[in-house]
Amino acid sequence: FTVYFHGVSYSVKNLYQYSTNALFYLYIHKMDLIPENERETKVSEIQEFLELYKYPKIKLFQTSIYEDSIYSAIEELLLKVYPGK
Repeated sequence: FTVYFHGVSYSVKNLYQYSTNALFYLYIHKMDLIPENERETKVSEIQEFLELYKYPKIKLFQTSIYEDSIYSAIEELLLKVYPGK
């Protein structure tokens, strides 16, 4: 978990270095593999990690292939990239 997010942190920091207005979409995929009673805790840990590094423009999506969450998350991203299409 920590190693992965240090990689994310490095990527986001470099992105913000060149584009301070960038919006970063982070998909927390396979949420169905995390027991329901632990999901909120895991998402909170991720949010706390991101807040620690002061990344204000990161949007989190909890996704799974067993529900429409992945389609909704991708649709929101595409509408942001291609507005009005």
